[in-house]
Amino acid sequence: MEFIDKNIIKIKKEDDTLGNILSTFLIKEEETEFCAYQRSHFLEEEKFFILKLITKNIEPKELMEKVIDKIENEIIKIEKCFE
Repeated sequence: MEFIDKNIIKIKKEDDTLGNILSTFLIKEEETEFCAYQRSHFLEEEKFFILKLITKNIEPKELMEKVIDKIENEIIKIEKCFE
């Protein structure tokens, strides 16, 4: 994860799954004003997606950390269902 500027994050992954999960969780947060992602063109050598995140009353990096923790907790809940 690389912050290109305050509101734009470059994530080196090649599919839509992570972008979709992150944007879905981020958009549910009341601190999120805008969130969207765009993946690199399929012919580009480097595979990545760009996430644009505009927040209110919190730094985008702090909100990302908060949401990543929530996603991890959800994954743990799902794993427990299969035990």
